[in-house]
Amino acid sequence: MLQRARQAAAGVEVEFAELDMRDFDLPGRTFETIIVAMNSILHVQSLEDFRGFFQSVARHLAPCGRLAFDAFVPSVALLGSSPEQRHPVGDGVHEALGRVSVDETIRYDPLTQINHVDWYWSTAAEKDFWRTPMQMRQIFPQEMPLLIASGGMRLVERLGTSTSARSRRGVTGRFASARRHSSGRPRSAPRLLARSDQLRRGGQSEACPPSSARLGTAL
Repeated sequence: MLQRARQAAAGVEVEFAELDMRDFDLPGRTFETIIVAMNSILHVQSLEDFRGFFQSVARHLAPCGRLAFDAFVPSVALLGSSPEQRHPVGDGVHEALGRVSVDETIRYDPLTQINHVDWYWSTAAEKDFWRTPMQMRQIFPQEMPLLIASGGMRLVERLGTSTSARSRRGVTGRFASARRHSSGRPRSAPRLLARSDQLRRGGQSEACPPSSARLGTAL
């Protein structure tokens, strides 16, 4: 993946690093914005791992910096479907294979909230020529602020919906942003702020300017 990213970024000044998102450190580096795209946060599974992820992000955010990420809202109906049932994911055109379609099967564990997913790739000439297994943590809306707070951060904003094939099957996309607490420590309960650009410091409210200069991205 990094090799392809370097090829795609040829001629652009960008730095790539391979790190564990559950516990990473870039000594002395902070960013005004950190982005975790494509539902990647759902590959974090345990409470300990979520805490480590958000703590790592908090260490690398500037005082008014934000973490921005997306995570779809689980469909209870979909999670309760038969593990043998196929669900369409989408299709596209490959330069060598032609049109490729993807179906999935899911097996949900309600105790761990982990969805065991298998993607099956097919063409007109060959059905199921490739299988991609995944384990994705299902996070319900009222759970997310608690996970964020466990790592010393607070939810700032939630917005947006998805119009993907998943949303048409009842899986709705959501986009969120979070900031670190000024103390850097978890609080007993998350502080939910919608569209707020203020950070509490020593009892004073300080306006946070728009973020634009330093950007960190995790995929």
